[in-house]
Amino acid sequence: MPRTNGGAPTVGAVRKPRVQLADIPYHVSARGNRREEIVRDMRDGSRFLAILREVVLRREWTCLCYCLMTNHYHLVVQSPAPDLARGMRELNHLVARTFNRRHGYEGHLFERRYWSEIIETDEYLLNTVRYIALNPVRAGLTVKPEDWPWSSYAGSIGLRRPEDFVNVDALLDMLAPTRERSEQALHDFVFGETVRSRVA
Repeated sequence: MPRTNGGAPTVGAVRKPRVQLADIPYHVSARGNRREEIVRDMRDGSRFLAILREVVLRREWTCLCYCLMTNHYHLVVQSPAPDLARGMRELNHLVARTFNRRHGYEGHLFERRYWSEIIETDEYLLNTVRYIALNPVRAGLTVKPEDWPWSSYAGSIGLRRPEDFVNVDALLDMLAPTRERSEQALHDFVFGETVRSRVA
């Protein structure tokens, strides 16, 4: 069996095929090579989100949330077909090509293949959404998660218009029967308060 170092296969190791399921939410993430930046300014961020929108809409994914950090990103998405790997390769390729062209670079932007995890329960889904929303707060980039410009969280709690590629309703419908109550429930949950929801 090939030896590994910190979870990464060594040279000559065979990559295990990913489990790809249709209509199941996945938490996916990718990080910059050597933890370096994948976005440097608002223009880079806007281009990333435009590419993400293009991939989500073309592949008819359901995107429940996203957060783009300076050197990595997180998504919760599900696909109507078992083709997550193809879509992620497309996303990372387009992001890398766009970033490299703008900044005059060549080579890899991302350190390795994307990371993914199947989300099997609604409770775990909500915990993942909270973790993603709080990423910029934990990193010391903002005090409030809704103030981070490259996150779907503010749109999910009604503080701005959600992007058309983010399915806010699919997320909020788990929490309460009305939009106003579900937005408040999501806000409360992200800040650590108990959610009385359809998930419980």
